[in-house]
Amino acid sequence: MLLGHRFGNYPAGFSFGKLGLDLVEQRGLRQFEGRVGLIFGGCLLPWTQPIRTGRSLVRRAFERPPDTATRLRGLQP
Repeated sequence: MLLGHRFGNYPAGFSFGKLGLDLVEQRGLRQFEGRVGLIFGGCLLPWTQPIRTGRSLVRRAFERPPDTATRLRGLQP
């Protein structure tokens, strides 16, 4: 978001966010899966892609096990 908003370089912001998403998926960093999916799908993707493109990522972020998704929703301390 910062690269796009501050510097007007939305493609670079998308690429950097996609790198984070790919790292989480390829390296099996499940503890970050919900947060990265929510930020990439809900905040970064709509600036460069149709908004429906990120819907599945956001949905998966909230379907993650309680250790990630529940904290994102603020339901657990």
